[in-house]
Amino acid sequence: EQQLQNFKRSQDLMDIDQKSSSLQGQMRTLEARRDALESRLQNFENVNEYFVAAEDNEEFIIPSLAGTSDATLSSLLAELTTLNTEKENLISTNQLLSPRMRTIDANINAILKVIRENINFNIQSIRKELSEVNSRITQLNREYSRLPQAQRQLSGLQREYDLNDAVYSSLMERRI
Repeated sequence: EQQLQNFKRSQDLMDIDQKSSSLQGQMRTLEARRDALESRLQNFENVNEYFVAAEDNEEFIIPSLAGTSDATLSSLLAELTTLNTEKENLISTNQLLSPRMRTIDANINAILKVIRENINFNIQSIRKELSEVNSRITQLNREYSRLPQAQRQLSGLQREYDLNDAVYSSLMERRI
C-alpha cells in the first residue's frame, strides 16, 4: 500500500473518486453559501428600496429586518422608532414649534443617513463576497471539467441524485 501511495505521489496521479467527492463537497458548500448570500442581498436591497421610497415621506413605518441579521442596523432602527414615537407624542400635544421637535427631527435625519450608509455598506460587502464565491465555484467547475468524462458523468448523476434526495427528504419532513 505504501508503494502504491508513493507511486501515485511520484507520478502525480490522483484518486479520481476521492477528488470528485472532494470537489462535489466543496461545490455543495459554496452553492449553499451563494444561496444564503443571495437571500441576504435581496433582503438588504428590499430594505434599501423601502428607505429610498420613504425618503420624502415624513411618516413611515419601520421595515422588518427579517433575514438581515445586522445588530447595528437593528439598533439604529430601534432608536429611530423611539424618536418617531417621541415626535408623534409632541405632535399630538400640539408642540410642533418646540425646540425638542427640531432636535428630534435633526436626530431622525442623522439616523436615517447612518441607516442608509449601513445598508449600502452591507449590500456592497455581500456583493463582494458573492463575487468571490462565484469565482471559486467557477474555479472548481474548471477543475471538475479536467476529470475524465465518465467520472464526471457519474459524479454529475450522483450530485443530481443527492440534490433530489435532499429535496424529497425536506418535503417529507414538512409533510409530517
